[in-house]
Amino acid sequence: MLPFGRVRDARQVTGSWMVWPLAHAINFRIIPSSQRVLYINTIQIGYNCFLSLIANRGPTVAPAPVPSLGKGKMK
Repeated sequence: MLPFGRVRDARQVTGSWMVWPLAHAINFRIIPSSQRVLYINTIQIGYNCFLSLIANRGPTVAPAPVPSLGKGKMK
C-alpha cells in the first residue's frame, strides 16, 4: 500500500493527465484565438478546485468503536 502522500500525488498527476491534453486539444482545435486565454483560465479554475479538494482531504480513517454499556448496569 502506498503512503497517503504518494496516493495524493498520484491522483494529482493522473488528474492532470486526464484534464490538460483534452483541454489543450479543444483549445487549439476549436476555440478562436481571441478566446483561448479565457477558455484556459476557466479550465484552470476548475482544475485548481480539484487540486484543493485533494490537498485538503485527509486520509480515510475508520471511526473508533463505541464502548457498550454492559448488561445489567442500568437501574
